[in-house]
Amino acid sequence: FESLEELFGSDKIQLIELTGNINVIRISPLEKSSLTLEEVPLLLSSIRTEVQRFETSLQLRESFQQHIQSRDNFLLVIDPQHPSVGAFQYLPKYLQDEEACNTAEG
Repeated sequence: FESLEELFGSDKIQLIELTGNINVIRISPLEKSSLTLEEVPLLLSSIRTEVQRFETSLQLRESFQQHIQSRDNFLLVIDPQHPSVGAFQYLPKYLQDEEACNTAEG
């Protein structure tokens, strides 16, 4: 995203956050009056690089989430306001047993 901002200016690139943890990048390169035919391949290359970076991030995030969810004593923490691969909370077995007892009593 930063490389696109550097190439075209931050006023021409906009990150739009949609519901469902979806982000869209809107690019208005044609508003830049100095865009030349020679710059088009550079623009396409930058976009391809960003798409690959996003795809890799999504793959890593999915892999991380699957790994955490497969563990009995880990709790996946999702913070939609913080773009990251993810976070987890460790729950010791004795706390899980205590929580199960409290749930059964309640």
